[in-house]
Amino acid sequence: MDGTLYHTDDFVDEYIEMLTDEVGMQQEMKNDYRSIMEEFSSEGLEQFHKDDMPLGDVWQVVRFISSKQDIPVDYQFDVFLKIREKMIEEKMIEVDDRLIHTIKKLKNPMVLMTNSPEESATPFIEYLDLNNIFDHHIYDAEKPSNMESHISEIRKLYPDHNIYKIGDNLTNDIHSSKALGLKTIYINHYNSTALNDVTVFSLEELNEYLNEKFTEA
Repeated sequence: MDGTLYHTDDFVDEYIEMLTDEVGMQQEMKNDYRSIMEEFSSEGLEQFHKDDMPLGDVWQVVRFISSKQDIPVDYQFDVFLKIREKMIEEKMIEVDDRLIHTIKKLKNPMVLMTNSPEESATPFIEYLDLNNIFDHHIYDAEKPSNMESHISEIRKLYPDHNIYKIGDNLTNDIHSSKALGLKTIYINHYNSTALNDVTVFSLEELNEYLNEKFTEA
């Protein structure tokens, strides 16, 4: 969901400030975040790892730098839920109306699969005006470890359809799906390197691709 329906990191500074009251730690975490994002923007970089840990999206980067500071995991999760609420309440997400319109035009069954819990994901679906658009929802997906069981479930639900996995997390979404024989569309928000058979570099490009390949003229 996160990489397919919206993209922003404008919330990160506030997220970090909610994770700790210590000004020095806040600054160190912000510096770490910007350093990682600069490193990952390098042309030709083919994997996005730190200390052998895949950091496929903004959320995982913040989780990584939080763990470096020994911020308890349970507290990190509580703040994760709070910042997501704030993102909706304060309209920190710019809705890509053209992409939302295209998604609504798609005729094949659509499955929303997200690692976020239902209580956090549902307000985003409502905010993006996508209520009742998805045919099936998988929350708390625990990608990539549970990808195989989820794909097995989807294949049983829609046996006459090919499955395309769209996502912005190279490990969680793309590599795990390709290992199961799925066709994939990777949204690379980090750099301009094509790391998949189909790679787009923005939600605008994703919208163009979906319109060209999956909607009727």
